[in-house]
Amino acid sequence: MAAHVLTALEQEVSLPNFPLLKVALDFTPWAGQLSIDDYSRLKEIACATNYDAFTAFFREVYPKYLEEWESLNKPRTYEDWVKEKYLSNYQEN
Repeated sequence: MAAHVLTALEQEVSLPNFPLLKVALDFTPWAGQLSIDDYSRLKEIACATNYDAFTAFFREVYPKYLEEWESLNKPRTYEDWVKEKYLSNYQEN
């Protein structure tokens, strides 16, 4: 199971399993790390089982989530990611 959104995307790009991805988007915590737009697009891609669209999606969004992960001190798990994100938002305010 993926630790967070980055590992989920990495696992899927190496060997996509669209039926499992469709289910994962509804039940896994990492799906909540996606923006609403990214979630909607990925759900659409998974339902269409479109590998080319998934590859393009991955190339587009991976750098964004990688940058966020690095800015949060590279959390190891989903829970750590959420904790760091909320702490950083709290410290900014």
